Amino acid sequence: MSILNINRSLTLAGRIFDVTKPTKPLIELPHGKPALPVRHSAQPLSRCTPEEVGVPSSAVLELARALKDNDEVNAHSVMLLRNGRVFFEHAFGMREINCPGYVFSCSKSFVSLAVGMLCDEGKLSLDENIEKIFPDKVGKLAKLSPRVVTVRDLLTMKSGVSFNEAECMATEEWIKEFITSAALGENGREFFYNSLNTYMLAAICTQKCGTDLMTYLQARLFEPLGITDVYWEKGPEGIEKGGWGLYIRPEDMAKVGIMLLDGGTYLDRRIISSQYLAEATAAHSIAPASFGAFNYGYQLWVGRERDTVLFNGMLGQNMHIDRENGIICVTYAGNSDSFQQSAVFEYIDRYLCKDFPAILPPSKRDLRMLEDFKKPQQSILSRVKHLLKPDALPKECALLDGRSYEAEKGGCVGFFPFLAQTVFNNYASGLDRISFEMSDGTFFLKYREHEATFTIPLGFDSPKKCTLNIGGDVFRVKAKARFTKDMRGRTELEIMCDFTELPFTRFIKISLTHSGIRMVQSELPGKGLISSVLRSQAEERPDNVVFTSLLDKTDSEAFEYKFDRLFEPTVELKETSK
Repeated sequence: MSILNINRSLTLAGRIFDVTKPTKPLIELPHGKPALPVRHSAQPLSRCTPEEVGVPSSAVLELARALKDNDEVNAHSVMLLRNGRVFFEHAFGMREINCPGYVFSCSKSFVSLAVGMLCDEGKLSLDENIEKIFPDKVGKLAKLSPRVVTVRDLLTMKSGVSFNEAECMATEEWIKEFITSAALGENGREFFYNSLNTYMLAAICTQKCGTDLMTYLQARLFEPLGITDVYWEKGPEGIEKGGWGLYIRPEDMAKVGIMLLDGGTYLDRRIISSQYLAEATAAHSIAPASFGAFNYGYQLWVGRERDTVLFNGMLGQNMHIDRENGIICVTYAGNSDSFQQSAVFEYIDRYLCKDFPAILPPSKRDLRMLEDFKKPQQSILSRVKHLLKPDALPKECALLDGRSYEAEKGGCVGFFPFLAQTVFNNYASGLDRISFEMSDGTFFLKYREHEATFTIPLGFDSPKKCTLNIGGDVFRVKAKARFTKDMRGRTELEIMCDFTELPFTRFIKISLTHSGIRMVQSELPGKGLISSVLRSQAEERPDNVVFTSLLDKTDSEAFEYKFDRLFEPTVELKETSK
């Protein structure tokens, strides 16, 4: 880690934690993500009942209930497959099973597949030295004392390079900084999980194939598997981020799992060699026990005790492939899981990691209960209200219709969840005002920041959909609201906004006061995630000044206050018009 990068990273951290004003990023990343289509997979997989592939509906129901009932898991969707057939799928809450989702580090496993394809084509060797691939990025000092970091070292997270996720938002030259960065340890020996290893693999793929990574995979992976509507963010050098940034729907993710289970073929078409997959799914790095029940292969997690393979992304994005019984479990979520500590893995082990037969006799009772679970749950009162007046808005909407409220101190407050702002390097410009409007039978919240205005339709009986352009990226949002009363009988408006392509949810509570409104925001995943990530990273990398300096402050009252202002801000707004 260079002194310059330390200073720049700490500068960015200082800007983020200065709650009095909006954060100005140090670098600009490419934006332009479209609103991804919510539709069935272009080549859908066949469907069946659980019993038709030997799995009891009762076990599936228990798994589904466990996912639904555990608030800490905050499951968004689950899809189960065996023998290439989907035997259960469900989206929780306002989520949609056919919506492409942001899968964080599951992206790494797709990069590994691209590496394998290039090896199969003879265009790449795992023993190549990355300095020889990028000779123009090697500095003068590095040339005097060259070191050998191979493609294999990158695949196994054993590069020993210190340039990491914390630093990459402080510089635009990711390849050069990686190659010239100081070593953490002896490369090829120690496991240090670092997403910039995968970025380098993406850069190598781009260099070797002569096109960008998405174009390469489009012809060799996505099109043969009938995968569409995928999107991969790029870094400042115009290269896919590699270690993160991929959007893909659960069913299309599952097709990759089917291909892996079939030794690299899909519908009798060879996609990647079985030899590379055998190497990729073997344990090459022993991960610390704190990472979960998996060791590390080639950008894939492999079970320590059971023959399983895992695509794993933070906040609960996973594809668990059990090679002993052929069951694939794809789960998307919005929780605080950094690696594999979530209860999801306990549930998979309890209900799915068993020796199931090839087929079971049908159980009409269990299957009916499973189908009942999948039906939307609605209270009797809301059903009666909808039947009587299906399009009627709550009478309380009239209290806010046409009213506008100005923020006294907007600071860094924004509509985009704070954690999402840091992930996408896309920071809010600070709250300016809140206003409300009824139009054509719909009640709208207008959330105005200094440089953007977001108009969100609110659904009361069922959620309303919209798309929002946030800093050049377009996201799908579903919003649902309700009016309540506080302990003093004052009217409150509670709003829940799901970013349906992302594992993030924004909550807003608006209370009417004598002079205007008080707005309290929160989000899922929340501030607890940051503390846990800082602690785990500081333990894993005690020499990383950025992580350790931030961790030293987490117990202070000032830091806790700033955390609250970032994740759970309270803003007073005065009425400006009626």
